[in-house]
Amino acid sequence: MDPICWKVNSVIDAHTHYRGREPMAHYFENFAIANHARGVILTWRGNVVETGEGDSAYRFLREFKEGHPGRFYIFGGLAHDPRQVAKGDGRNLAPQVADLIAHGFDGIKMMEGSPYFKKELPHPLDHEYYWPFWDAAEALAMPITMHLANPMDCWWTDAQREVYRDAEPQEEYFRQAEAVLAAHPRLRITFAHFMFLAPQLDRLDRLFSTYPELRVDLAMGQEFVYYLSDDVGRSRNFFIKWADRILYGTDVSDTNSVRLARAKADTVRAFLEDDGPFASPYALALDKPEMKGSNDRSELQGLHLPIETLQKILRGNVETWLGATPRPLPIL
Repeated sequence: MDPICWKVNSVIDAHTHYRGREPMAHYFENFAIANHARGVILTWRGNVVETGEGDSAYRFLREFKEGHPGRFYIFGGLAHDPRQVAKGDGRNLAPQVADLIAHGFDGIKMMEGSPYFKKELPHPLDHEYYWPFWDAAEALAMPITMHLANPMDCWWTDAQREVYRDAEPQEEYFRQAEAVLAAHPRLRITFAHFMFLAPQLDRLDRLFSTYPELRVDLAMGQEFVYYLSDDVGRSRNFFIKWADRILYGTDVSDTNSVRLARAKADTVRAFLEDDGPFASPYALALDKPEMKGSNDRSELQGLHLPIETLQKILRGNVETWLGATPRPLPIL
């Protein structure tokens, strides 16, 4: 299988994962097949659930930055003390921002906006528990990538109803995020997966207009590609208008097969670069050629974006957000 060869070279993937569940060589095979020159690895430190990766975040940081200098931006996570969570006292979160910076992390990955962690972290994002963290992150200009909510149909289908029975509606997560942004307008935050706002472009347009440091990435799942294919002219104009605020991402992981990693990147690139309809490479890689989105669309549409827009989305915006080169490791 040959690496992807599209219109822009030296692409930076703003949303990848290395969880240490497969050999590092497999991650690099996936990285190479997608033809990515640099990448952002989103990991955890002190995760609220026992995934096995929280304690490894520092090891991943050193392995990637020492072994591949200048190539990877590494994001860590927050450590939540269950006793402090129970008290609603998040003062222990604020010092962690400076600590992550001091150790060489380039940003913070947050799953705190995901319905999956409602039981472990019951406080809404605009609760006083999080205030010390938001204050510190804004003051130190710390980049954040947050998974907020989930696609709206996750609250509709029978298959997901049991999973989401205790979760707030999607709209409540958007309310919380907007409350945080209103109180911290200089927060340097990227919402993953297009913020699940593809069906609400007017809303995302308003958020971009109001908060100059707000960004979204294009990491798969591909729910947003289906919605944005409904009106390709409107979507294309939106991407050109907000070309500085949209980051290319794939969600490629060391746990993906090479075929799936290639398909994730192919889907996003085809959506950005192709002119006309195309079948989802992601669906084909899952052996589901007739896969439909929640809007009942199966055929996707390429935006055929101008080269200057592609260069920003596929590379330049990450460098603007995180710096032209990753943060160096401190001298120990």
